[in-house]
This record gives sequence, C-alpha cells and structure tokens, in this order.
Amino acid sequence: MSAEIRQLVEACHTCQKFSSGQTKETLKSHEIPSRPWEKIATDLFTYNNKEFLITVDYYSNFWEIDELSTTTALP
Repeated sequence: MSAEIRQLVEACHTCQKFSSGQTKETLKSHEIPSRPWEKIATDLFTYNNKEFLITVDYYSNFWEIDELSTTTALP
C-alpha cells in the first residue's frame, strides 16, 4: 500500500508543485567524551506557558531541566 501511495504522489503534478523538497541532513558523528560534563547539549523549550532550559551530558546521558524566569539577553 505504501508503494502505491508513493507512486500516486510522485505522479501527482500538484503534489510535486507544493512538495517541500527538503532533503535530510547528514548525521555528523562526534567524539565520545572521556569524562562527565566534558561535552553537553542544551535547548530551550516552552511548556504550559513557562520557559525551560534542558541540559544533557553526552558522557552519562544525565539530564536536568531548569525553569527560567526570563529568556531575554542582559542589556
């Protein structure tokens, strides 16, 4: 069934005209850290109208979430 759908979309002029044409980005590998907190990842997100910062340690996969009082930069 998925093959039929793929063929239908590929043959559809309107589908091709409005398709995103977005290609997948290649994955980039990184060195595995040798100790905790050597390499971290951070991200901001909103949940229930509150702003949060999540921090993840690449070595241990330990994560923590902190609620932020503001997300604006200092002047």
